[in-house]
Amino acid sequence: MEKSNSGMSFLINNMINKKLPHLHQRIFWLVISAVIIAVVVLSSFYLVAVYTALRGHIKDNNQLVLAYLTANVALYIEEENYPMIVDLFDGVAKTSDLTNIWLLNADNRVIVSVDETMTDLPLPEEIEKESAFSSLELDSGYRIAILAHDNVIYQVGNVLLLGIIIAFASLFLLLPIWINRLTHSLTDPIHKASRAAVQMAYGNFDIHLKHSSIREIDIFVESLMNMSLQLRELTNNLENKVNERTTQLALANQEILTLNNKLQTENVRMSAELDVTRRLQMMLLPTEAELQRIPNLDIAGFMEPASEVGGDYYDVLYHHGRVKIGIGDVTGHGLESSVLMLMVQTAVHTLLTNEEKDPVKFLNTLNRTIYHNVQRMNSDKNLTLLLLDYEDGWLWLSGQHEEILIVRHDGQTEVIDTMDLGFPIGLEKEISHYIAQVRFKLDAGDVVVLYTDGITEAENLSHEHYGLERLTSVVRQYHHRTPKEIRQEVITDVHAYIGQQKVFDDITLLVIKQQ
Repeated sequence: MEKSNSGMSFLINNMINKKLPHLHQRIFWLVISAVIIAVVVLSSFYLVAVYTALRGHIKDNNQLVLAYLTANVALYIEEENYPMIVDLFDGVAKTSDLTNIWLLNADNRVIVSVDETMTDLPLPEEIEKESAFSSLELDSGYRIAILAHDNVIYQVGNVLLLGIIIAFASLFLLLPIWINRLTHSLTDPIHKASRAAVQMAYGNFDIHLKHSSIREIDIFVESLMNMSLQLRELTNNLENKVNERTTQLALANQEILTLNNKLQTENVRMSAELDVTRRLQMMLLPTEAELQRIPNLDIAGFMEPASEVGGDYYDVLYHHGRVKIGIGDVTGHGLESSVLMLMVQTAVHTLLTNEEKDPVKFLNTLNRTIYHNVQRMNSDKNLTLLLLDYEDGWLWLSGQHEEILIVRHDGQTEVIDTMDLGFPIGLEKEISHYIAQVRFKLDAGDVVVLYTDGITEAENLSHEHYGLERLTSVVRQYHHRTPKEIRQEVITDVHAYIGQQKVFDDITLLVIKQQ
């Protein structure tokens, strides 16, 4: 054994004394130290594993004892044979090397114990914290608890503690010399290089470093000095580029300011144009005086655009004893939709003034006019349009739009579908073969309600539609009132339903009542 140790020492000394680079020698001793640390750590893990295994063995043994006791104690509890439980506990405690066995009730008080002095007392909390303590609850609510002897665990713990102390003592005796030598030889040149790097960080690239005795650190020092030269050149170039880019950004910023001023001017101009269009749109709606002059009918209208200008249309015209009522909805809303609505209003006026009475010719001529204008505008807009002619208590309907709601004077309701009475205006050049007409009689007190989908498709915060059913319910509730009052009740209910939700479409309502 002595020859073997002397041979190992000679081999290590021979390896150390070879002309290896200084850094490699230091790494060699560092590896030796790492091995010592690894041995100590692995030894500690081994002792911990032994300690854990012994504790696990005691736990497993406790579980076996508890299983045995549970099978017998449950029967004795049913028979209330507590003396047999005492004998059972005494026998098991002696044969299983247990410190004590307890039978506990639901309040954690001792019913039966090997140590009779603990009977009818609460089980101390410090006992339940013991590593060799185990318990098992019975179906009856009682609990069996046992405490095993753990002398072996304490002995192993002492051995473990002693082993760790010895390992760390050996480690602290062997490593300080080598760590001291290694850190001094490595950190001195690195500290100098670090100070140089700090100077470079603050813009001082004129640095000079001396060579050390370690080749690898010399390579690092040379690289750092080369880097300082390159950074000096890059800094000079960067300053020139920054000045150049600053000039470019100043020019670009000036262009942005110019464009922003133009945009603001354009926004003001467009806002003014939209305001003019909105006023023109509202000016062309029928006035209260016009509506009051219509015989036998009491009419109230309402329009609320979703934006500054809308695409909804309604009109009531009285010409040579004839009453022409129109309601329509241009796709979308905004300036383009509003312009199309104004075209429709003008075309209806023109055809009515020219005494055109045939509903097919009326709608087809109007459609061709709007179609050509839409094509010239290069637009995809179109509209639904419903026209009503009234005379002597009769209403004639033609055109396609939303359903018409009629509430009779006795509260009965009728819904008239207009899908088969026409075709969207401006979508096709020729629509005469799609146009049809129906008529119905109005009696005194009957109410006719025309509307756009801005009412029935109005959404609340839950994205639920207002719907025709709710509109019908409100009109039926107030049908005995005047059209103005009915209009107000409907609009109030629609806005209450919408709440804080955004209004997505124009809202238009026309209430007609036979006098």
